[in-house]
Amino acid sequence: MLTRDLLRWRVSGEQVLPTLLRMTPGQITLCQQLIDFYQQMIGSRRREVAEQLVLLQHQTRSLVVARGLSHILDSAATYREPGDSVALRSQAFAVSTRLLARPLADGDAHGAAVAAELGLDLATLRERLYSDLPDAAVLEACERFTPRTLIEHYNLGLCQGLLLGASELQVTITGAETAVRRRILRALRWRRLLAEIRQEPEGGLTLSISGPASVLDGASRYGLQLALFLPELATLPRWQARCAIELPRRQGRGTMELGDATGLVRAVANPGYVPPEFAQLTAGLSERLAPWTCEDPALISLRSGEVVVPDLQLRHGGDGRIQAVELFHRWHVHALERRLGQVAEGQLPGLLIGMDRALAKSPRGKELALHPAFVSHGFLFSEIPTARALGERLRTMPGSQAR
Repeated sequence: MLTRDLLRWRVSGEQVLPTLLRMTPGQITLCQQLIDFYQQMIGSRRREVAEQLVLLQHQTRSLVVARGLSHILDSAATYREPGDSVALRSQAFAVSTRLLARPLADGDAHGAAVAAELGLDLATLRERLYSDLPDAAVLEACERFTPRTLIEHYNLGLCQGLLLGASELQVTITGAETAVRRRILRALRWRRLLAEIRQEPEGGLTLSISGPASVLDGASRYGLQLALFLPELATLPRWQARCAIELPRRQGRGTMELGDATGLVRAVANPGYVPPEFAQLTAGLSERLAPWTCEDPALISLRSGEVVVPDLQLRHGGDGRIQAVELFHRWHVHALERRLGQVAEGQLPGLLIGMDRALAKSPRGKELALHPAFVSHGFLFSEIPTARALGERLRTMPGSQAR
């Protein structure tokens, strides 16, 4: 996504309108020049790429657009990290210190003498002495963008960057198939976003997602997860999103509206994302928790219209019991408070609740850990629950949900 210094927008009344790029002849030409540049620079060091890129960018009519497009290209490029030069540097400095006891005529002569003792020529020594610095990484490959796909990535990255200042995101999803809605809700869960989900009578969904501006602890990390959720929304045929955002560079507040009409291209998304740590967890649960097996969680609809999206669902191989598991992380304190109240009221009698230890250490988290519903249904975990913690709570649950 684009960084704050690369974001472009205009304000109309209270509306914040992202300045999206269009497929004009001028933009197509600029995109092709940048694409060709990166292809031509394959094999060059990062420092050389940056130096030559600045010259090209300053030949354009809009420097910030050129920098934004370059950012997209560079983020998708692959650089070969340089080797370790620590040992060579230590040897060179030791030899240099010894030779300085009897200085030679000039610096080049001294450098040549140091290189000779190391079995190198001066040019090779100079090249390798600091070859492990980041600027020495070599450009190996570039993603094969076309001007159209580069502009699509730019527009998505621009909207993602603006979302980092959102205080809340209201999303309405209509016309999506059941499987698609479930995939979107799973993506919401994997991103650990705070959301109240409601099923609409006509079959749509309404998501009220808290934004990073409303999260005090870990706001930057949370904002990144919200921005990474946007490509998932872009895969939907019909969707609308509205959010109040704090503009970068202290330029005030406004409301931004996005949707399927915005033109954010679905192909840019990575549908079906699952965090690697969760994939490893679910892969090993069936073996470590036998006779319980892990399966795709089913959504739980409450009488109020709210939809609960479990993080895990376990099935007992003997009697077919199903145990849903929902996890609450450090910024989920209000959501956890609401969920414990629902469990206490008997709305979710079979829900197993996990609380991140980072949340449990906060003053409010300590209070919630003593809530009767958590005492009977809850367990603690760090980032990702372990099979042992799940197993211990499964053995003491007062009543699993049978289906």
